[in-house]
Amino acid sequence: MMSNWKHLWAKLRNKVEPKSEVRQPPAEVSRSERLLDAIVRSVRQLRASQQMDGHWITPLEGGAAPLARMIFLLAFLGLEKSQTARECARSLEEKMLPGGGWENAPGEDADLEASIAGYFALKITGRHASSDKMRRTRQRIFTLGGVVKTTGDIRFFLALLGQIPYDRTAAVSPLALFFPVVGAYLLRRFCASVRPILVPIAVVSALGPVRTLSPEQGIRELLTEPLPSVSTASRLIWFARSHHITPFSRQLLLRAKIWIVHHFRRSDGPGASFSAILWSWIAFRALGLDDDSPEVAACRHELEPLTRHLPEGCLEISPTVPPTRDTVLAMKALRLSGCTSDDSAIIRGENWLLERQTSEPGDWAARVKVQPGGWALQYHNEFYPNCVDTALALMVLAGAFPEGEGLRRTVIGSDDVRDRIDERPTLLRRNEAAAAGRRWLQSMQNKDASWGLFDRGKRYPFPAVGNFLPDSGSVETTASVLESLGRQGYQWHGGLRFVDRAVRRLRAWQSDAGYWEGLPGTDRIRGTYQALTALIAVQVPKEDETVIRAAQWLESTQLADGGWFDDIGPEGDEERTTSSSSPVPTAWGVMGLIAAGRAETPSVARGVQYLLDWQRADGRWDDPTFSMTFQPNRSRLKHSGPQTYYPLMALALYAGTMGEVGE
Repeated sequence: MMSNWKHLWAKLRNKVEPKSEVRQPPAEVSRSERLLDAIVRSVRQLRASQQMDGHWITPLEGGAAPLARMIFLLAFLGLEKSQTARECARSLEEKMLPGGGWENAPGEDADLEASIAGYFALKITGRHASSDKMRRTRQRIFTLGGVVKTTGDIRFFLALLGQIPYDRTAAVSPLALFFPVVGAYLLRRFCASVRPILVPIAVVSALGPVRTLSPEQGIRELLTEPLPSVSTASRLIWFARSHHITPFSRQLLLRAKIWIVHHFRRSDGPGASFSAILWSWIAFRALGLDDDSPEVAACRHELEPLTRHLPEGCLEISPTVPPTRDTVLAMKALRLSGCTSDDSAIIRGENWLLERQTSEPGDWAARVKVQPGGWALQYHNEFYPNCVDTALALMVLAGAFPEGEGLRRTVIGSDDVRDRIDERPTLLRRNEAAAAGRRWLQSMQNKDASWGLFDRGKRYPFPAVGNFLPDSGSVETTASVLESLGRQGYQWHGGLRFVDRAVRRLRAWQSDAGYWEGLPGTDRIRGTYQALTALIAVQVPKEDETVIRAAQWLESTQLADGGWFDDIGPEGDEERTTSSSSPVPTAWGVMGLIAAGRAETPSVARGVQYLLDWQRADGRWDDPTFSMTFQPNRSRLKHSGPQTYYPLMALALYAGTMGEVGE
């Protein structure tokens, strides 16, 4: 299996090519011909990249943080001199910023916890603190506030490897998570992406395992002042443990172990995420399980697909794999480009999606009483389906993309290779899957009419801390669900209260300037495109004041080169005029304006021209600044697939709307 994954990721790895590689057609080629050529080449590229079983998959890059944490795991296991550790260290050195430290996402400044993790990981693997790179990073860490300012899981790694005592970490008690009734309530309090990490950390926090490193591998030079306890609650827990006041500890640790093992069922590890699998491995070893145990073997097995050995002797680690997201976005792009329901690529994609629909209750079932029917981001993640991927899957299974009608003969033509019609899923099978998915989505709607990603949100009597926020609703998820419902025939003022309430919720989120934020403080171009597309999909009139204000805001943020750049500053911000456009936000801007009925405006024409100019000869687009924000912890990850899916959607929508490519 490992060799197959290595081969797959080696084929899919994309590198940014210089602008000289962008295809520039002769001046005499008409705009319509160039638009057709761009769509055809991109469609062919998508067809060629489809896997044999029908799905699409492109790399999701996690940056420096997973590499450092892999080294921490290897050090805890006594394997810091292994080949894998050396490859991680080389990758870390390549990703180091020129001024020292590491970023969390492309284009950002150095992050404190990522920089501490990277520095410590390099020390473990033999780098000397006196080197120029390490000295710059150390200075950057002190400039950002030092170890005393850390609040995340980095302190647990420092304690695990003997750099600080455990009583300087945020104590996580199995008693709080697994005490009958009360523990179940508190565990649900944390968002779904944190839950699979929190439980194994609770085991590690309770047992306090330590691997002692040599002084040369440590980071005493960063620990220049005492670290305060994280909270009063932590001080009380550590006081109780120091006096051996740990009631039911053996039974509670057993419950935690059972919870972790249970979440391996029909999943690529708990939460199908790198961090959760890594902490589960550490927890199992802390519980006394050896390398030959089934539990540790399962951790080792599930980590393999997340690692990619690169030719340069480096290693890339993905926080997770997104085959469902890649598949539904690729299928949406193909349908908008004119691929019909009996097209071989669509048929194989539908079959793959139907096999991945969840059929067992997950963590969400603690508060929602409905039959399973959602889709997860990953290959197998039975406990954590999410509303975005479910909405997109239902949308492409419904196949309602009238924009692609006029593109069918011209774009597909002789390239349309169909399988036998009897290989397509039966209408009954698709209808049953769609009905189950819609029931599940409707049941996941929050009381405020929004949708969160993994859970149905609920107000709690005490505040959340940091990334442990409950899974509240967002523009991204709510708009995705509304667009999907609209594509399936649901309408605003169509007699369905849950749709009307969701439209009102989306309207309420619109800013005074006219934009929406995909997530609080981020992704304004993306959020505005998604909200506009959703409102129009459920038949909100294009003359509506909400739609007009959003379209005007999009036009006002277009840059001089014809494109858009996401997270663009407000009026008067210098970043508005100095930022360079990039393909994905440009595609969002174009699609938002088309949805608002402004396909014939100069703004859209300039945006389309930008996309045509920046398409590569192989039909793809490269956006080195692009990173997707993943809920609910707002982590930004570089995902290569959407760099082609969204621009193709924008060009196909433009061609279908304007009739520039017809029969």
